[in-house]
Amino acid sequence: MRSELVALNEEIDKQRKQSSPVDADLKAVQVELQGRTRELSDVRHAYSKQKKLIAEMTGELDHTRSRAEQYEAEVKKVRGRVEELKQDLATAEDDVDQQTHQVRKLQRSNEELQQQVEGLQVQLQHMTTRLRRSSNPLLSSRASSLKSFDGLLDSDHEGSTHGAS
Repeated sequence: MRSELVALNEEIDKQRKQSSPVDADLKAVQVELQGRTRELSDVRHAYSKQKKLIAEMTGELDHTRSRAEQYEAEVKKVRGRVEELKQDLATAEDDVDQQTHQVRKLQRSNEELQQQVEGLQVQLQHMTTRLRRSSNPLLSSRASSLKSFDGLLDSDHEGSTHGAS
């Protein structure tokens, strides 16, 4: 039995020696597997974070795009309003130009009429002066004859009104 026991021990040692390299290989594979499992877990975690970050950024991008579209619409409205105001301003400036032209035209016409009036006043003064100078001796004789004529008319007028009543 001893010999059987020794033989069995030798057999076990022999199997151990043969399984030792396999055990070492198994342990190495298990260590590598654990490392790769850890690495895979880290990659999954990083992927999850990146996916979440991308989702947040996509949401922000959508929001920013929406605001940009709103701003673009507002800019279009403002530009349209600016164009309307430019047209209104151009129309108003045209009206002002026309009115200014009309005022200048009327001022020129007024100045011409003023000059004509002044010329006519000067002519009137000259004629009045000439008339006074030329008719001064006649006026005194005419004035006395007119007074006597007025007297005759008054007496005739009184007589005709008294005789008719």
